[in-house]
Amino acid sequence: MMKKVLLLDAISFQADPNDEIWRYENVAQIKYAEAQNKVIMDYLGKDVVAKMHGQVEYISNQGLLMLGYLLKQSGIFVSYTNGDYFASEKDYIADIRVNYADYDIYCFTSTTPQFNHVRRLAQAVKSMNGNVKTILGGPHTKYFLTNDKDVAFDYIVTGYGIDKTLELIKKLLRGEDEVFWRIDTDMYYDCPKDYSLIPEERRMGTLWYNFFGIGCPNRCKYCVEHKVGKKICFTNVHSRMDEVEYIIKTYGVKMFHFSDSDFFINEAVYTEVINEIERRGIKCTFTINTSPGFLIKVARKPILKKFVENGLIEILIGAEHFSKDVRLKVSKHYDLTAFQEALDIVKHEVGVPIISLYSMVGLPFEYKEDIKTNIETFKEMREKDLFDFTFPKFFVPYPDSDIFMNPDKYGVVITSDNFDDYHRWRTPRPVQVVGMDDQLYIQEILDIIRTNKDFDENEVRNETAHNKFFI
Repeated sequence: MMKKVLLLDAISFQADPNDEIWRYENVAQIKYAEAQNKVIMDYLGKDVVAKMHGQVEYISNQGLLMLGYLLKQSGIFVSYTNGDYFASEKDYIADIRVNYADYDIYCFTSTTPQFNHVRRLAQAVKSMNGNVKTILGGPHTKYFLTNDKDVAFDYIVTGYGIDKTLELIKKLLRGEDEVFWRIDTDMYYDCPKDYSLIPEERRMGTLWYNFFGIGCPNRCKYCVEHKVGKKICFTNVHSRMDEVEYIIKTYGVKMFHFSDSDFFINEAVYTEVINEIERRGIKCTFTINTSPGFLIKVARKPILKKFVENGLIEILIGAEHFSKDVRLKVSKHYDLTAFQEALDIVKHEVGVPIISLYSMVGLPFEYKEDIKTNIETFKEMREKDLFDFTFPKFFVPYPDSDIFMNPDKYGVVITSDNFDDYHRWRTPRPVQVVGMDDQLYIQEILDIIRTNKDFDENEVRNETAHNKFFI
């Protein structure tokens, strides 16, 4: 009998937030989508935008698609499914039981907010057949199961070692049970991805993204990304651009997100990226992530203009907070004046169409004066037209971050060990800043959202909690 492996992507979001936040965020997200579509239409044409409608509805996991490629290359039958294809976790589990009950190995991936959801999926699989093997992967996994083995998962593969997962699956399919249930990997394994695993009817609704670098040079106290691997790894740019060309040719996709933790971390890499785009004559649009510090370094470089000329439509920047005291205490280091000067250059001289800022609310040591400073700075920057959109979320301390491990040192109290609560929209939050009330942070989020480009307060009144545009 043929052995089968199923790759399972988790539902992206588990927690419903405060209804008022949803209404504000929905309006802001609609404005954001309209702005993106306009820029894409100006660059690629109206027909392309029409074909791409709804593109950000589904997010495909790159690690699973890489594993799928390796499994197929090894002659192993593999299928893929995604929780975002279903209205609820219940529907997702029901579909697994109907369509995938006879598989031998089930491979899951997870981040912190998804962990309990993924555990429930694995428990459902085990209830169908106690003899099947379940494998959990993903960069966050090492921080959940540091002590006792979880009965829902037979094996844990931490980090980015897709090749180690392949080795494990081959042994299991040969009937060789492994002794070590947890396999730690530090080095990023780079290989192609099998996008054909995504169902045809879902392909134009998938967020297509790519990594040119894995890892982060920063040591922010609220994050764990710098702990995933021992050093930053860079992929083969030529191979990644082959992949972009393949996706464009095969699926007609013309919009990508280059989702490195910091796209501008390595000048040789991002120079090679733009050179390859120009050399190949690739016609697409794309967005990138960066940090204030690296934006300051790259803002005056002529190469940034080349990016805009060749399809860069948006830079998303992890600004986090505009109170210097708060930033320093969580090791988010950058000079605000220099950052604002860089934004002015990038937006008004270089001409990057959309500038978006990520921000966190409810950070350790964020008190009333810091909230005031943060909101006032957002307002001043919007008046100067230094950014277009901002997406504030509640701070939550991820496992193994310094704040999670030493909350007393940061003046916070962790109130929940249920990882379902560790979503950045969940209220009440699983962490409390001593002496502060969540309502103050809810109001801060609303005030920050109001600074979005073309935001209309009147449109909020027409929103309902059921109109959830946000992905």
